[in-house]
Amino acid sequence: MNAKVKPVKSKGQMVGLRCSAPSTDGSILNLEKIREGVIDFGIAQSDWQYHAYNGTSKFKGKKFGNLRSVFSIHAEPFQLIVRLGSNIRRWSDLKGKRVNIGDPGSEHRGTMEELMRAHGTTVKDFAQVTQYTSTGQSKALCECKIDAYGYTVGVPNIGVGIATDNCGAQIIDLNSDVEKVLVAKYPYHAFATIPQGTYKTTVKHVTTFGVVATLVTSAKIDARIVYQVTQSVMNNLSAFRKLHPAFRRLAREKMA
Repeated sequence: MNAKVKPVKSKGQMVGLRCSAPSTDGSILNLEKIREGVIDFGIAQSDWQYHAYNGTSKFKGKKFGNLRSVFSIHAEPFQLIVRLGSNIRRWSDLKGKRVNIGDPGSEHRGTMEELMRAHGTTVKDFAQVTQYTSTGQSKALCECKIDAYGYTVGVPNIGVGIATDNCGAQIIDLNSDVEKVLVAKYPYHAFATIPQGTYKTTVKHVTTFGVVATLVTSAKIDARIVYQVTQSVMNNLSAFRKLHPAFRRLAREKMA
């Protein structure tokens, strides 16, 4: 999601804003388009926001020092989803299983690789490695082509629901000492809870970790526009929460 904002003026005074919000291909593109001035606001995941501002990872040599955070939105936790009957209850149980590590360049592929390094796991530890996209991995799990997959996404999610509600898949906890070190080491990670009852098989709270979706802009954008956008959301938060299921637990204190 991104937004191009055009001030609406009357007698030379700004009285409102006109927004358009077409969909995009994700965080990296949004950040690049904000830098280029093509869009004024965009949603970026906190890890790519961090890398863009600091000139690391895919933004090495392209530091975006004018990047500014407006407010946080919803958590996008990494969810390790396992097939019914797979007997996978923790990360170590993935050994010898068929695991979808995600398509190259995806957020969940990046987090999966990060977890593999932290746990000392390599692709050789898996019986089979696949690279299904986010749209194909739930179907593959239900068709018993894979035993587990990782997915970084807001909660609840239709794709995850296909696997959990339709074929009994479960989301397992990722809160061991390994994940605690990752969260402590990298400021863009945070622990998150997937509440009991979110999906049919979520019979207890699930603890995992991940990133946060953030509304970002550029320091070049008129501060009055940033203020007006923020004020509009915060003053109408009840209506904003109804725009998407992942927004329903938003709280002003956390968004700030």
